[in-house]
Amino acid sequence: MTIATKDFTQKDELIANLYVLKAGLVLIGGETKKIRDNTTLIERENVEIREREERILVSNDDLEFLIDNNKKPFEEEMEEAKKKRDSYLPEVARAAHPEEYQKIVGKELSGIWKVFKKAKEDEWNNYIVRRYSEFDDFIKGRLSYLAGVEDMIQEQERDINKFQTELSEHRREKERLTQELNNEILPKSTRLVKSIKEALDTQLQNILSEDDWENADLLIFYLQTGRADSLKEALILADRQRQTEQITNAIRYASEQISNQFRSSFDRLERVIDKCCLDLSNQINQNHVELMAASAAFVDSMNDTKEVIAMSAEELRQAVIDSSQKNSADLIQELRYNQHYWS
Repeated sequence: MTIATKDFTQKDELIANLYVLKAGLVLIGGETKKIRDNTTLIERENVEIREREERILVSNDDLEFLIDNNKKPFEEEMEEAKKKRDSYLPEVARAAHPEEYQKIVGKELSGIWKVFKKAKEDEWNNYIVRRYSEFDDFIKGRLSYLAGVEDMIQEQERDINKFQTELSEHRREKERLTQELNNEILPKSTRLVKSIKEALDTQLQNILSEDDWENADLLIFYLQTGRADSLKEALILADRQRQTEQITNAIRYASEQISNQFRSSFDRLERVIDKCCLDLSNQINQNHVELMAASAAFVDSMNDTKEVIAMSAEELRQAVIDSSQKNSADLIQELRYNQHYWS
């Protein structure tokens, strides 16, 4: 049998308002999550940017090392070897190495020299061919090594180009996310959270101080279980619990108990909760219109984005249900996180 609204006690209405307080905080938490998610993505891009910048620095150092310590010295050594090799070409060898020529061929002194001239010239030719080949083999070895170094250089350059491309992409994505945060998410989220916060202030102004919002789970628990018959008694119990320095565990325990008993509580208080949701919904929508009207971007927002809030009582009702799985102290942290962007 449905309970008539007139049959609800003051305690019932108080519990309903505390549930709706948590519902409002859940909605605020949803908006805060949008900001957190975006800022997390921005920080992720910052990490990627720093990583690419570091990789570019390291790769540039590696590239410089390859060039200065491998490529240039071996190129210089090879050029010197080419000069020495070419000095043993038949057309230049005799003039380039007169002492070696004289040592092998000898001087044109007598007829005996003429007898051995052909043999001596052949010995000289064999010598310069051998020396030419020695330097030529050395040069070929250096060319092979330099080809490997050049491959490593090109690989480093490809890596640097790849990292630079990725760096540009991450910088562009960070800029996009930052603009999205500053131009879309923050303005809309903070306006909505302000509207909800002010609506909660209005609805709870004669019921509960904002300083006690984080204790909502404890207060509901004390009232529902009969540990307290009034808000004053519940607040005294919460203060005593805080003095034990175990308030966090107490809130979590209360939150778990509320979650376990939520369905029966919700079914019993459904009508009064719905009324509280409707009142809060109307107040949120009214606050949002006033905030939008006071905004310098009001005309652009209305004309360009057609931004409306239309926070329905049904959405708040669903948020009441969702709030059964949330901790009031944690929800307050989400409010505070959002609040520092606009307070």
